[in-house]
Amino acid sequence: MAGNAFHVEVLTKSINELQQEKARNEQKLREVRSKRKTLAKKFESASVKHNQLAEKISKLNETLKIAQHKVQQSQTELDGQLGLNNQVQAQVQHVEDTMKDGKERHIKDM
Repeated sequence: MAGNAFHVEVLTKSINELQQEKARNEQKLREVRSKRKTLAKKFESASVKHNQLAEKISKLNETLKIAQHKVQQSQTELDGQLGLNNQVQAQVQHVEDTMKDGKERHIKDM
């Protein structure tokens, strides 16, 4: 009889320990699920932000390409204007030299 009581007491104690362990494990599981849920929300938020930034970067890159193209066009136009200015300056210099030579001849002829 004493053996049966001892055996029942051991089983009861084991059941209690298992129930306590189960309760601790369930609490840990709730904590882990809560952390996972929090991390999933953070991930979703980061993903949305990443997508927004990727779209912004894409738009900025397109704007940069357009700006570079406009700079290239402006540079080409500037180069053309400088070339024309150099031609006109050369023509003006030629006319001034011709006038100077004409004046000098005119003065010598006098």
